[in-house]
Amino acid sequence: MKLIKKILLGSLFIGFYFFSLNAMENIESTQKVGSAETKISEKNFKNEKKEIVVLYSGGLDSSALVGMCGARKYDIVHLLTFDNGAQYNLEMSKIKLDEFRRVFPKTTFIHKIISVRYLFKEISLIDIEEDILQYKTNLLCVGCKMSMHAFAVIYAKENNINIVIDGFVKRQNHFPEQDQSFIDEIKKIYKKYNVVYKSPLYFIVQEKKDVKNILSRYNLSTKSIEPECLFGNTFSTSTSKNIRKYIRSKRKKTYKFIDEFLKESTLLI
Repeated sequence: MKLIKKILLGSLFIGFYFFSLNAMENIESTQKVGSAETKISEKNFKNEKKEIVVLYSGGLDSSALVGMCGARKYDIVHLLTFDNGAQYNLEMSKIKLDEFRRVFPKTTFIHKIISVRYLFKEISLIDIEEDILQYKTNLLCVGCKMSMHAFAVIYAKENNINIVIDGFVKRQNHFPEQDQSFIDEIKKIYKKYNVVYKSPLYFIVQEKKDVKNILSRYNLSTKSIEPECLFGNTFSTSTSKNIRKYIRSKRKKTYKFIDEFLKESTLLI
């Protein structure tokens, strides 16, 4: 009887030993798989491209933004310049590209000139007589900028980019499109399409020397190379209230255009 008990206990001990050994191997194997998965995940994350859209005119403020993006090691900076049909010397916006590429060789700069003529006409020109009677001033530039931002939204969505920035500054808020009310309303349009819109220099650049200091810090030219528009300086200053009302009255038309454009894009995929 004692011999049988010893044999049974020995069998149980051996069984438990092999069970424990097998369990340890399974745990070690799981840990290795988990470690491998973590490494793969980190590798994939590191390989994602860091991209941003800059509304680029060739002026000092938008050029300073390009310098800031290059210094922050963005992989790809998309520079969007817009053609409303009333600008001249538009090609001058390309001049600084070589400088950006020389100063920030690890960043890819993609420059696009995008026509906004159709939407600019739809927003600003078709109802111009009624708009002037209602708002008592010329808000063409607000409608023009709305058309530019609409195309910036489209570009960002089509290229899977989630942030758009521009060089608006508070010191120039006598221009209706740089008034805080304009920025607040335009942000709502971007938010509808899950794109972040920012004006990083708005409160930073108090004087012209401030933006020149930023450019000098990044070894960039402090000369402005900006196209001129026939509508420039052809308006009186508007109120923030009227700017908001104007944008809200044009928003439905803007949404319709963006939605239809993006829908058409999906048909081509």
